[in-house]
Amino acid sequence: MTIPHFIYLHGFASSPSSGKALFFKQKLAGWGIALYIPDLNTPDFSTLTLTSMIDRLNEVVQECGDGRVYIIASSLGSMVALHFLDRFKSNASRVEKMMFLAPSFDFARTYQRKLSDEELARWKSTGWLGIHHYSFDKQFRVHYGLIEDALKYDSYAVRFEQPLLIFHGLRDEEVDDKQSLAFAEGRKNVTVSLLDSDHLLQDQLNLIWATAVDYFDLCAIHSSKSNIRVQILDLSKSEDVDRFAQYEERFLDVLEEAYTDRFFAREVHIERIYSEKHVVFLAFVEGTATSDLIGCSYIRPDGKRSATAVSPNFQGRGIAKELVCASLRVFPDQFSEIYPSNERMRNLLASFGFHPVTSEAKLRAYLGRASLLIRSVHNQSGGVVYKRQSATHQDIEHEFILLEHPANRALRGRANWEAASNV
Repeated sequence: MTIPHFIYLHGFASSPSSGKALFFKQKLAGWGIALYIPDLNTPDFSTLTLTSMIDRLNEVVQECGDGRVYIIASSLGSMVALHFLDRFKSNASRVEKMMFLAPSFDFARTYQRKLSDEELARWKSTGWLGIHHYSFDKQFRVHYGLIEDALKYDSYAVRFEQPLLIFHGLRDEEVDDKQSLAFAEGRKNVTVSLLDSDHLLQDQLNLIWATAVDYFDLCAIHSSKSNIRVQILDLSKSEDVDRFAQYEERFLDVLEEAYTDRFFAREVHIERIYSEKHVVFLAFVEGTATSDLIGCSYIRPDGKRSATAVSPNFQGRGIAKELVCASLRVFPDQFSEIYPSNERMRNLLASFGFHPVTSEAKLRAYLGRASLLIRSVHNQSGGVVYKRQSATHQDIEHEFILLEHPANRALRGRANWEAASNV
């Protein structure tokens, strides 16, 4: 699989340096994927039109060269992407999937409604209106041709076949979420996920990213560049228990190399995986003997990620990412305890959209019976830190943070759409 081209389209009065643009750029970079972020203030902010923005996107797709294209678009950028599909069908055929954030499907009328009758009349008569540009934090004169041009485009008449995932905030005061619901009605290729957020969706970016990893199938892209094979064994099945026997000692060796304290001793690992019937993930280099295990992880049936380890000689080759990829196909919703100091694992899980649990009540709900072993809890920037005992060595205590992965909850968004459409 060749790496597809990812393009991010910013909204009105924004720029390539917007917070969401930089967020997705940084996240995709963690997967070795570049993000194209064209400046849609073309030819400049004062004289831009929707048509000029669509033309710019067409140029960018051509500049990308051959290959598939995935588009992430915010607000007015979504309308640009939509009408690019309609106007430039040859280049648009390369677009495989799209994700829209708080899309403005009816920009001209939405913006007109924000103005008083006097402001709108003055803009139309003089030809210019002062509009604040958020990225530059200053006002610019913008010509009325922007509205005249945008009124020529009917988003609801556009038809396309590509999958589209829409995120829209229920508290969006800039663009009503009913625009997204109306656009999705009758379109089986469009899913709307309504979130408890505003137009910027900043407080939902972790959820959006976790969903994007699955939606754009970043694991398949990563695996296409890898020579790692992952074998999955479910220890609730007797045949898999028998198959695991040949790997058990090497499995424990790899874990022992990674976890050197008694909290994660060999006997702790082995007692866990058999008593709680974990699913085990074993990593091998393609073309080597099956006994040459180089990485492993195991996960409890409820999605608790118990341990992940890669042999020191093979670290830095994306093997842990392959293990997490494989596990997310089995357990889309996961949670994981890690040491606060384990930045490497924290960054790896963050690249998939894992984020810290910030509520003590949620923490205890995730841990279940293990919450009885918690000895202290305190809030720290970005999450809850807690100290708990080992179930098998109760003289040992360690501090942990808990990370959760909410993927696929947003992809269940059509239920949200149906519920909202019946309100």
